[in-house]
Amino acid sequence: MGSGVPKAIEGAIAILRKAIADGISEEKVAIPKDRLIGCASAYDTRNALSRKAKALQAALPVMEELSRSVRTARDVAEAVRLSRCLLAAG
Repeated sequence: MGSGVPKAIEGAIAILRKAIADGISEEKVAIPKDRLIGCASAYDTRNALSRKAKALQAALPVMEELSRSVRTARDVAEAVRLSRCLLAAG
């Protein structure tokens, strides 16, 4: 497995993370009147994800697991290669 595959997956993960961040908007939320002290109205803010960002956020853990699996497979392949070299030399 060449180094291009893990880099491509990491690139895709970076694109996902940016698209998720781009899909976050800030919403004003009215604070209930019974919680207000000394004012008639007040607002809080919260971050809201677009539908697209929610879908991408759901896909992100799968992509991260794929990335870990590819790195593990690459490491195992390298260990097997080194073991074969050691056995051939001994």
